[in-house]
Amino acid sequence: MKGRPKGSKNKRRRTSDSQRRWNSENSQWKGDKVGRTSLHRWIERRKPKPTKCQQCNKRKAIDLANISGLYKRDINDYKWICRRCHMIEDGRINNLKQYKEIYNEDRERANKSSVPAA
Repeated sequence: MKGRPKGSKNKRRRTSDSQRRWNSENSQWKGDKVGRTSLHRWIERRKPKPTKCQQCNKRKAIDLANISGLYKRDINDYKWICRRCHMIEDGRINNLKQYKEIYNEDRERANKSSVPAA
């Protein structure tokens, strides 16, 4: 019988040279030219995730939010905040509220036009 017997506990995992090297020593390293998603994953691995939102201090699902909007590879340029605080900070909550107001106005107009005049 050649080689190692089946089920041997002394199995070696082969790792490529690029897998053993971290950050700028890795041949696949992109530095600051990395995409937004990859940068978020990089920050998530290095910035400890708290149990509460860093803004409202409530226990909710929290996301990693960029502070400056420049998406730099700087851990201090990110914070863990809940989705509501994240939407408020990004200005997306206003868009949501405006959408709801427009939607409700359209529904009211549609309801008035479908009601027969007496």
